Formats: sequence, structure tokens, C-alpha cells
Amino acid sequence: MSMTPIHLPALSAQLGDWQYYTTVMRLRDAAERIRYASEINEVRPGRQLSDLIQRALTKGRASEIGKYLVNEGDHFFNALVVAVYGGDPEWMEFEVNPAAGARTSREPKEVAEWARSAFGYLHLSGTETLFALDGQHRLAGIKQAVPVKASLGDERVTVIFVSHKLTDAGRRRTRKLFTTLNKTAVAVNKSDSSASQASR
Repeated sequence: MSMTPIHLPALSAQLGDWQYYTTVMRLRDAAERIRYASEINEVRPGRQLSDLIQRALTKGRASEIGKYLVNEGDHFFNALVVAVYGGDPEWMEFEVNPAAGARTSREPKEVAEWARSAFGYLHLSGTETLFALDGQHRLAGIKQAVPVKASLGDERVTVIFVSHKLTDAGRRRTRKLFTTLNKTAVAVNKSDSSASQASR
């Protein structure tokens, strides 16, 4: 199902051979647009994408995070990492002139070119498929919490977008990234605060 187009404020960056975009997304938009890998059948006959790259949602975890968002005023957690394919995503860079209207005596040339070209919008046409690579429990908690407490819908979360290619090489690459993200995650001690526990 197609969504309406959306422009997300973003930073463009590169790490290794990954070009990625760090954006800010309203919780209601994240809940509506981002899916679970288990909902997507595109890998190969008889196998779902979730078989390759996504952990099963832990029973009760989504409910725990949903309640945390609803009940804790100082809630906070890490960015979601989301793969995108299909549709017509477009990076819209805008030129930043640090001297224009800025309260600074510094010259624009003092700001490195790579930094000046990092700002823009990520335009999503609404026909893309978005699915969580890292943060599926947080996503599930968001999906549960937003209908319960409408004001949460306007809060914003960091979402990092990477490109997923519908080829065997692309699937292997995405799976490798998923494995890397989850292998380097550190389990939270149960004695830690609920805020820390909600970081998954």
C-alpha cells in the first residue's frame, strides 16, 4: 500500500561501502511506514526475508517498551536502522552558507566541503518498502504506544536508512549488516533502569 510522499530532514554519510542517511522521523510516521522483515516475501521461493536477517520479536518486549513510552516522561532510546528498497527515494542536498544570517565571524571557507554538503532532505515517494534491520522491538513498542497516547505521534526518533538491493549479493550484504549490528549490541543488565532496558 502506497503512502503519501514525505520529506525527512537528514544528514548524508558514508561508512565503509555503505551510503546512509540519518534522518528524524515522527513516531506516527515510523509506526505507519516501517514494517517488520517477517511481513516481506521477496528473498527466494520458500524463504522469507526474516529467515535471513531479523530476530524473532521477543514475547512481551514490545509491550514493555510501549508501556515505557506511554508512562515515562523522560523516555529515550537509540536510532532505528531501516532498510529501504523500491519506490523512488531521493537525496535532496541543500547548500549551507555558515555566514548567511549567522552570528559568527568565521568565513564559509573555514567549514570543510564534506560538512557543508552533508545537509538535506531524504524524499520518500511513499511507494518504498521500509523494514527494520535494528530496533524491531523499539518499532513494535512505538506501534503499540502511539494509538494509546496520541501526543507521542508528534515526538521524533532518529532513523538511519540504508539501501537494500533485491539481488542475491544485496541480500547477503544486508544480512551481513544485520549480523554486525546485532553482534556488537551489548545486553542490558536486568538491574539497570527501565530507560536503559528500553534501548533495544
